Amino acid sequence: MGENDEVFFLKNFTENREWKIENRFTTLSFCVLFSIFHSLFSFFCYNRFVTKKYKENTMEKIKIGWFSFSCCEDSTIMMTELMNEHWQDWKKMFDFRHARVLKTNNIMDEFDVAFVEGAIAGPDQEEKVKEIRSKAKKLVAVGACAIVGLPAGQRNTFTEAQLAEVQFLIDRFGALPKVLKVSDVVKVDAEVPGCPMNTDAFLKAVDVLVKELRPQT
Repeated sequence: MGENDEVFFLKNFTENREWKIENRFTTLSFCVLFSIFHSLFSFFCYNRFVTKKYKENTMEKIKIGWFSFSCCEDSTIMMTELMNEHWQDWKKMFDFRHARVLKTNNIMDEFDVAFVEGAIAGPDQEEKVKEIRSKAKKLVAVGACAIVGLPAGQRNTFTEAQLAEVQFLIDRFGALPKVLKVSDVVKVDAEVPGCPMNTDAFLKAVDVLVKELRPQT
């Protein structure tokens, strides 16, 4: 190999080596930048997910109580039927603190809304609905028995002779002399009429209460 060939070889080798180093550096830089971008994007997505879940979990739910007194509990049946369609939304908004039809571990502490169906037929029921009222921001009378006292309170319309025939039952169960509608005992904030309750009226009442209690939702 001549001197010129040797110089040419060294020059070629050096240039090729520099190109490879530069190319490797470019590739490495791209990989680093891509890794940084990917990490930032992943962090951004994760942060949004965590923030969303945090808001969902920490947003105070509306505390609900559902109570039944003297009635056939047909409005309770209608409420559970409505859950088939609305459960996914309701479970995000509502904390069912007390609802025997839904759970066994019921809590009697405080309620944003207490729904009460049924007439008040005994002293124990009278005291119970007073306790519910004291713990509830809003109380909603649901169904005809709760609102007008009928048909559960039919004995209020009995003649003296008819009343005499059932007096032993009234005495045995320690019932009140007259069956009372809920508003006879406590303040009622809203009513959902019907026997069973009108579901459209119920959903409308729920919507109004949600907007009043949680206007940000």
